[in-house]
Amino acid sequence: MKMESDESVQKLVVDNETLMNEQICVEKEGVAVKYGDPIQIKHVKSSSYVNVSSKVLAPLETACSAVTIKSDEGTHFGLVPRFKLRQQGEQIVFGEVPTLTRALP
Repeated sequence: MKMESDESVQKLVVDNETLMNEQICVEKEGVAVKYGDPIQIKHVKSSSYVNVSSKVLAPLETACSAVTIKSDEGTHFGLVPRFKLRQQGEQIVFGEVPTLTRALP
């Protein structure tokens, strides 16, 4: 009984998060991306997200975390200015190359 309850609670939490993410996507559509904004990277054709696992190392670069593609919600990333010319909160201009960092929850 308790396992069924735990599973249903987990499913409810996942469904709620998915719904909230969809609402945020609708609200943010067409809005300029700024340095410091959290983003998720989604493959359009497969609807899969990029995930970074801090517990698994990359097979070729053992000093790096493993990166995978999964159909569930992905890792949140942050966009940081590559050079000191820009600051957090400024709009990213076409042609600039921001640095991608892992956003902690």
